[in-house]
Amino acid sequence: MILDSKYTSADHLPSSIDKEPIKPLAKTWDDMLAEFMNTSTLLLWSSIDTESESVIDHLAYQLHVDDYDSGLPIETKREMVKNSIDIHRHKGTPYAVEKAVQTIYYDSKIAEWFEYGGKPYYFKVTLITAPLTGKSDIVKLIRAINAAKNVRSWLDGIEFIRKIKENLYFTGWCEVSKKVNIRCDFTRAWHINLNAHMTSYAIENKKTKINVILDNSIR
Repeated sequence: MILDSKYTSADHLPSSIDKEPIKPLAKTWDDMLAEFMNTSTLLLWSSIDTESESVIDHLAYQLHVDDYDSGLPIETKREMVKNSIDIHRHKGTPYAVEKAVQTIYYDSKIAEWFEYGGKPYYFKVTLITAPLTGKSDIVKLIRAINAAKNVRSWLDGIEFIRKIKENLYFTGWCEVSKKVNIRCDFTRAWHINLNAHMTSYAIENKKTKINVILDNSIR
């Protein structure tokens, strides 16, 4: 493996020109480049995540990044520069709109009209869980969408999702009521076999009348 900083044209000439006087000329060229050329500056694309903000601003200008704002956070700038070529290649498609939106809200998704029962040629941005810091975020989002979408598509809305944690308590009661109607038809003869045990008692009533006559001798 050859590092870019160690590469020289004199050592990698094709066989057809790897001879006098081309080889000495190539060596002279390599020495001249080494004096004023830092090869690390040729590898900007692979080092976007570590380059300074001024370099990112220059790259954005060269790549014609849509809706680029020098006042954006540096991490947002890096994402816009990294996605710029892909967005330009697919410009006017839902994919390009989603990529543009995700440079501002990384967790957002694009839902087309037939996915949520909307009107034809409409779409919406949904599933955003990132915090909304102010009106400026929405303005940036709409500008990014307008720069990436086609002219016949229309934004239907922007949906934010918020999770609320709380304790919920539920109570309830259940009542079962059953009505039973029993009908007895005594017009029909019943035949019932029972083991019956019977007992009886008799009471004799006797009434006696005693007539007492008192005379005047009793005081």
